[in-house]
Amino acid sequence: MEHPVKLGKAGKPGLVGDLGDAAERLGVTVGVEGVFDHTLRSPEMMARFLKDMASPAIEVILDAANLVAPWAASPQEQNDVIDRAFQLYGDRISVLHLKDCVFEKGVQKCVRPGTGLVCYDALMRNVRAAKPEIIGLLEESDPRHFAQDAAFFAQRFAQA
Repeated sequence: MEHPVKLGKAGKPGLVGDLGDAAERLGVTVGVEGVFDHTLRSPEMMARFLKDMASPAIEVILDAANLVAPWAASPQEQNDVIDRAFQLYGDRISVLHLKDCVFEKGVQKCVRPGTGLVCYDALMRNVRAAKPEIIGLLEESDPRHFAQDAAFFAQRFAQA
């Protein structure tokens, strides 16, 4: 049985295609986030999505931990992914999610900043050069560790 696909703006499929139009009409910005095992799994896929959507109302939430894949977790591979993200759509990155991660039996587990395997070198270098005033939302922290976790990122930024 065939299911008709409703086309939105410029022939884009259904709800996603209408997302930019709706956001523009409402005067809001929609943040999208790439994750290594989801649809927007690489900087190239995110760049294509942004190009296809062609809406200034859609921006990127960059979460370095979410772009770490178990098959590409070396510091160099992580730095390459972040550098490509900034090269392809750095001007569209409006918020950072700041956390860390580990892999347990191939499954990603998010953990407190500085306690996992995320390499922040390229992220902090690019942020320092292109977006020093960007907002970073600290994740996987708690009131007891907040000051330590915030200091971890402040130190990484200062060293970039």
